[in-house]
Amino acid sequence: MSANDSGDTTRRCWMCGAPAVPGCHAKLVMTALSSRHLDGLGYPVQRGRAQDKVRIEVPRCAGCRSWVIGWIAVLAVVTVVAGIAGTLLQSFGFPTAAAPAWLKVYHHGIGNVGTVIGLVLGFVAVLWGMARERKRSGRQSANTYPPVVSLRQLGWSFISD
Repeated sequence: MSANDSGDTTRRCWMCGAPAVPGCHAKLVMTALSSRHLDGLGYPVQRGRAQDKVRIEVPRCAGCRSWVIGWIAVLAVVTVVAGIAGTLLQSFGFPTAAAPAWLKVYHHGIGNVGTVIGLVLGFVAVLWGMARERKRSGRQSANTYPPVVSLRQLGWSFISD
């Protein structure tokens, strides 16, 4: 599949199948080592010294764009609240707990082990909830978008991979 294909994926929201709205597309960036000289399958490739990038636009409707934005807000709020809760839990429940000796802490009292544990648990819990809700609602992941699948098969990957 190439960027010039005018198949059903360019006119419908990839996540839910509703009519796509032109300004609501998701912008994805995939990368590969420059030494591999991978094909972009019709998508423009930005060649770099160490890393090449290809940008893909996944068609989306306004409802799915709002759904994703809402989950990003939930992710931010829950992560911060869980970090604060971890700090309070450590302060009140385990006041003598200290960071391991190998961990250099330059701001005692601001960032502690409880904070880090809370941040990580909050972040992971929201990601799990988002994936579960996406499956429950019948929305498809961007990882299943045919151009993304084809580029992955060639060796392209997301920055987070």
